[in-house]
Amino acid sequence: MKNLICTALLILSITAWGQNYDEIANLKTGDYVDESPSLIGLWGVDLVTVGDEQLTPTAKWFEFSADGTQTAGNGWVQNGKGLWRYDAAASTLLTLDESGQTDEYGAFKITIEQASMTWERIEDGMTVKVNLTRIDKKPLAPWDKITGRWEAYRNEIHHLNSNQIDFSDLEPYSFYFGWDRRYRKFDASGKRVETGIWHIEPHSPWLWLIPDDGSEKRGQEILFNEKEMTLISKEGQLKDKTFFRRD
Repeated sequence: MKNLICTALLILSITAWGQNYDEIANLKTGDYVDESPSLIGLWGVDLVTVGDEQLTPTAKWFEFSADGTQTAGNGWVQNGKGLWRYDAAASTLLTLDESGQTDEYGAFKITIEQASMTWERIEDGMTVKVNLTRIDKKPLAPWDKITGRWEAYRNEIHHLNSNQIDFSDLEPYSFYFGWDRRYRKFDASGKRVETGIWHIEPHSPWLWLIPDDGSEKRGQEILFNEKEMTLISKEGQLKDKTFFRRD
């Protein structure tokens, strides 16, 4: 009994600052002490501020498991995997990647209030603050929503200096966006007229089309509303909006 108590006290006294990957990995499942049941689960990132600037990534999420593992991603893309450790006495959260390296900026000071959580730390002399909310499922990002075939059906020209809107005639055309980040454009007869690579910025709803024929890449804002997609480009005092629906 005495040995069991000593072992339990030893595990409880280990903070994330003093552990390396081998020590964490060698802990048996039964030895892991969950000191933060309210942290476990899926969390979506609502806001990230670095100093006075907002740098919120698109559809960012973190998932913390009771066995001390964690995953992270944007939309349906998982781009992080590793371990997490919570120091209950200091209210800090430290993460490690798959190779066992701790986060170079150290632990976050965290606050949990029911379904919301806040992380805060200093990075390169600036305060970084992350606001998260507990969620039930991973959020969709624009690159998840765009895949498939879209038909253009309406075009609007907005005059920014007068608020006038012109509805121009639109010859039907369509795009097919593949999961492999390739796109194909078709004219009204269904003939393929362009191919290339598509890319959406990770921190803003901005779509790049990079044609295979070497012509200049095109950038435009991309928005989704239920089953519709809107591509928006701006030149001077004119804003061009093209509306698409699922084909």
